[in-house]
Order: sequence, then structure tokens, then C-alpha cells
Amino acid sequence: MHSIKIPINSLMRRVGRIEVHRLSELFAAHQCQLKRIGRSRNYLLIGEYDCILASLIEVKEHAELEDSASLKRVHASIYKETLRVGVLTPTHTLRISKFNALDKQDRDALIALITETRLTMKRIRYGRHIDITGQVEQLTSFTHALDSTAVQSLQPVTNTLQRQLKSLGATLPRVDSKISLINAIRANPSITVAELCFQFGCTTKAAREALDEYEFLL
Repeated sequence: MHSIKIPINSLMRRVGRIEVHRLSELFAAHQCQLKRIGRSRNYLLIGEYDCILASLIEVKEHAELEDSASLKRVHASIYKETLRVGVLTPTHTLRISKFNALDKQDRDALIALITETRLTMKRIRYGRHIDITGQVEQLTSFTHALDSTAVQSLQPVTNTLQRQLKSLGATLPRVDSKISLINAIRANPSITVAELCFQFGCTTKAAREALDEYEFLL
């Protein structure tokens, strides 16, 4: 898994120099780096997703031991941002062929929707085709949103993307580990049973059990 970067604004002002040094040691123990941005009070936390989550357990314990409201707020903000930025599943790419043959209005609508769902777009062969890249749930959301527009001229594009998604779902690895499913739910609490089944190839029963266990652990 590749490293992710978590920005922490005004860390020096919020907790002070001594606590910044202590946090740096806690993160370093989990192969993470707390790096100051220039001469500012802002910092950047760099490390692998799982390592950062593991280190945050110690940060939370330290904040509770010190009974520090500021440390607790820092922990909460880092944790929230880690879940948002962290990538639990690999990205995938779908292709929209003959993009330049679409009407300008349809091209603009597609680009707006790609931006809205935070997908990455790459033009192929001078814009003749475009590749859209993102996590499965992003690609699924994009396809559903495109279908819901009910624009007749874009229906062939929607149909093609749905076929590609279906093919992609058949190649995704099966994940039967309940721990893996719970980690995915922890990173995205709003994830549905259908999305879990699609992303991890698990059964509906396994997805529901993981959701129930996650709620029990809250």
C-alpha cells in the first residue's frame, strides 16, 4: 500500500512545541513521519494508511491520559481526514470511447459529473477517447448519476460503462475476512451491503454481519 499525506493545520499553536515533539515520536514508532511545512505552524503526517491508524490509537490513549481537550481535537481531526484520504481499495479505469464525437453539451455534462464525483480524467489520442479513474464506489456513483440524468444521447455511454463495471466486478478479488470488511466500513460508514458485495466479492450475509458487528463496536 502506498503512503498517504494528512495535512494538520496550526498544530504548533494548538498543542505546543513539547506535544508536537511527543506526537512525532509516537508516529515515528509506527513508521510515520510528522513533517513541518516550511517555517509555518502547519504539519504533514506521512505514512501508510494502516500505520497511521495504528499510531492514532496511541495518540488517543496519550490524549486521554493527559486529559487534553486540544490533543483530543487534534486526534479527531487527523482520524477523520485519514479515513477520507485513505485508500482501502485500488483504483480502476473505465473508458469512454469516441468522446470527441459527442455534442459539446454532452461532453460538458460528462466532465462536470466526473469532477463532481472526484474521478481522474485522462484524454486518449488527442481527446478521441477519455479514461476515468477512481475507486469502485466512485465509478459506480458516477455511472448511477449519469443514468439518472435520463439524457437519451448519453444512454450509449451509460450502457458501455455499466458493462465495464460488471466486467470489473467479476475480476475483483474475493475478500471473506470479516476484519477486512469491518475496516472498509470503518473507513466509509455510509457504505451499503451492495457496495461491499461488489467491491469485495463477499456474500450478502457476510456484508450484513460485518455491518452489524461494526455498529456493535461503536
